[in-house]
Amino acid sequence: MTGIVIVTYSRFIAGLNSIAGFYTMQLNYNQQFKMSFLDKLAPDNDNLLQRTELYKNLLVSKGYTSGEATGISNMLIAKSTGVQSELLTIRAIFLIAAIAMAVAFFILILFAVINKIKAARNSND
Repeated sequence: MTGIVIVTYSRFIAGLNSIAGFYTMQLNYNQQFKMSFLDKLAPDNDNLLQRTELYKNLLVSKGYTSGEATGISNMLIAKSTGVQSELLTIRAIFLIAAIAMAVAFFILILFAVINKIKAARNSND
């Protein structure tokens, strides 16, 4: 095997590891946000009651029975909770990536400034 083949394999494996790491992070945040939503979905929560009644009244007006409307409204609330947790997951991952890029950019700028100062000192001496 040549060095290029070994480097190609190592880049491929590193890419797979990073994709797996981001996927694991996405699953972790998604689960965390779903659990935080589930803590707020209590029967005494006013927002939950309003949303349930809104869906139920809409579905009853469309011709569903009260039992069917309750089941479908619960399903719609579960679906919207899943969508909201996924959106929060995407926001959290992009926030982490933005912070990491900002730190890397700051370090690059810092190295450039330090090199400029060293070059100015060497030219003065």
